[in-house]
Amino acid sequence: ASVARQAGGWAQVQTLLAVCKKVGDKHGQSVSNVATKWVLAQPAVPAVIVGARNAKHVADHQRLFQFDLDAEDLSEIQVALDEQ
Repeated sequence: ASVARQAGGWAQVQTLLAVCKKVGDKHGQSVSNVATKWVLAQPAVPAVIVGARNAKHVADHQRLFQFDLDAEDLSEIQVALDEQ
């Protein structure tokens, strides 16, 4: 099965991406940085492995350490995930 189907369908993936975009805009961060921060906020996750296809991605990844998700951000993302 596709990842989108496992995540609740294409519409649900788009909803989650929209929430991550909103949170990213609030912090001046990319959707990928919001998603990475969310993963790092999970209790059983000590680290993540990120990749970069070009120097622009490296610069974006470095910005990952310039913000934190607050309780409201985490709640909004969790609500989107729970809708799956």
